[in-house]
Formats: sequence, C-alpha cells, structure tokens
Amino acid sequence: MVEALLENNWARHLVGPVSMPMLFEFNDLYDMLEDVQLEPRADTFDWRFTADHQCSVASAYGAMFLGSLPVLGAKQIWKTAAPPQVCFFSFG
Repeated sequence: MVEALLENNWARHLVGPVSMPMLFEFNDLYDMLEDVQLEPRADTFDWRFTADHQCSVASAYGAMFLGSLPVLGAKQIWKTAAPPQVCFFSFG
C-alpha cells in the first residue's frame, strides 16, 4: 500500500475506457488519498479467543462453536454404557 501511495503511483495503473462518471470518481478518490500518510510496520495477528492471544487448533475449534446452543442430553449420550459393537457412529 505504501508503494502505491508514493508519488501517486496508484493513479498510473488505471486502465480501460474513460468516462465522465469515472473521471469524477477518480478526482474524488484522488482528493481523499492526497493527504494519507502511511507508516510501514510489521503485520500482527491478535487472536481474541484466548488469554495469550495465540491461535491454536484447540482454540479455533472452540471458537467454531461460539454462539451455538448445547445439544440437550449430549453428556448423557456420551456417558451411556453400551457394548463395543454399538459404540460407533457412521458418517457417510
């Protein structure tokens, strides 16, 4: 982004047919970007779903269920004693 704003380089990459509405929009955009000053800095990633702000598979899996409602009776189903030949689920 910084390179594009230096010396208005972004404006040199416009291609295609020119129309009056396009020129008006271009002028408005040019005016908006004229005073923008960017400071180069490293990208950062801040994961909001853990206290240490670090992403993990476990925290991503947990985040997938945020806002969902628990299934009634789910704990009882998983705690049910059943013979091994019955304790499987088929997804297919």
